[in-house]
Amino acid sequence: MKIETRFRGMNGRKELRYFLKEQIAELAEALPVTSALVVVERQSDMAPSYWIYVRLAVPGKDLFACGRDHTPLGAWLKARHEVNREIKRRKARLVAKRKSNIQLRGATGRRANISASHRA
Repeated sequence: MKIETRFRGMNGRKELRYFLKEQIAELAEALPVTSALVVVERQSDMAPSYWIYVRLAVPGKDLFACGRDHTPLGAWLKARHEVNREIKRRKARLVAKRKSNIQLRGATGRRANISASHRA
């Protein structure tokens, strides 16, 4: 997995870069991530000055999330919450799709058996 971190308007601190890489690795346990881009930007003219943008390249549509706060950690937590919500939504959609397929197969199978017994 390729992880790219970019810093704008601030010095890229080693500790923050290492922390973000650890966090992305944790997200990769829940979803197969092929590459990740994390942009940390400090905008001194905005009220919450730190902004984080996360893009995760995964099978299917990529995941995008943003967070804005007064600290880089707070902005990351907001973006991570948004990513977790999207992961849960995608997994729930897959489970619902599987359940609906099982019910459809079972219903057609029963109808096929009933019609076969009427013919005999």
